[in-house]
Amino acid sequence: AREAVEAERAPHENRVWWLLCLVGGSLLFLVCAWLAHRHTLTGPNLAIFRHINDLPNGLRTPAWIITVAPSSLLIGVVAVVVAFALKLYQLSWQLAATVFAAGGLAWLGKTVIAEPRPYSLVPDVHMRAHEADFGFPSAHVLMVTVVVLTLWPYLPRLWRLAILLWIPLMAMSRIFLGVHTALDVTGGFALGLALVSAMRVAPEPLRKLLRFD
Repeated sequence: AREAVEAERAPHENRVWWLLCLVGGSLLFLVCAWLAHRHTLTGPNLAIFRHINDLPNGLRTPAWIITVAPSSLLIGVVAVVVAFALKLYQLSWQLAATVFAAGGLAWLGKTVIAEPRPYSLVPDVHMRAHEADFGFPSAHVLMVTVVVLTLWPYLPRLWRLAILLWIPLMAMSRIFLGVHTALDVTGGFALGLALVSAMRVAPEPLRKLLRFD
């Protein structure tokens, strides 16, 4: 009887959790977007950037390995292809939907906020990479977040903890390479969290229609 009660409670508790993540992620993204729209790199944002960007150049190779690909979209595409190759068709579809949405939202955020890259905001930036488009939000962190959180329900607990580390490591690598600020990577994470959470808390008929269950 206890197992039956827990089984009934689990979906409801998960839905509440994802709803909280949706609200929290959305609010965090809006705050980061408002701050980034001022086009300044000061205060704690600058302090965090300097601390990570000033790390030894010997970390450049690990940072590039963590970044995985010069294009953030490629990360999502590879995840979709791998899931499809493993015959996980529903997971592949969910990844494709979130990756497509994430790519569109990243482009929209960069266009609207139009925040310059760090090397255009402050001097003495260690430029270990160069990207010509706008900085906010970090598309790499956004893409990794949606991939990790979409995979989350399908993974054993130990794998969940391991893959979750990819998000902060990606964020640090992007700051270390000199192409993003702390606000950029935080905004990317918050947007990814809100996007996947919205998928999880969508009305059941819509989830079934879109095959998000």
